[in-house]
Amino acid sequence: MFLFEEEGFRGNGEEYYDPRNSFLNDVLARRLGIPITLSVITIEVARRVGLAVEGVGLPAHFVVAAAVDGDEVVVDPFGGGRVIDRKDAEAIVARALGRPVKLTDAHFGKTPRTEIVTRMLNNLKAIYAQRREWGKALGVIDRLLVIEDGNAALKRERETALVELRRKTASLN
Repeated sequence: MFLFEEEGFRGNGEEYYDPRNSFLNDVLARRLGIPITLSVITIEVARRVGLAVEGVGLPAHFVVAAAVDGDEVVVDPFGGGRVIDRKDAEAIVARALGRPVKLTDAHFGKTPRTEIVTRMLNNLKAIYAQRREWGKALGVIDRLLVIEDGNAALKRERETALVELRRKTASLN
């Protein structure tokens, strides 16, 4: 496949939680990413050449799918653009979750763009919270609140980030 073999895009398994894997500009420049960002790039390149490719948000892993000769073909951009079947997808998700998984047809449904953006932002929020980079986490939470204005859990996370930022500021003084 063009993106993976010729252009060298690949999954960054060595530094999976590097925030740069979540920023499309960095993924384009480095040709390294996580499943969802590599999937977004695949979707957009396909769209530009006239192919209908959709995102598929499996549990703990993101892939793309397209109808080819009446059949649904699922491709794993993180896995080098290889075509996968349901058994492959179950194995990938099982490795990510650390337990066996049985996927249903519902798992392979199209993921709307808003949900893709939300999932990308949630990944980034988790990375920044894990790193205790509260200012950056707060910025991501604020963007999520634009999408999910009434989300009470996000509002609590925003308050937590603000408290952590105040503690950090107080400890510097």
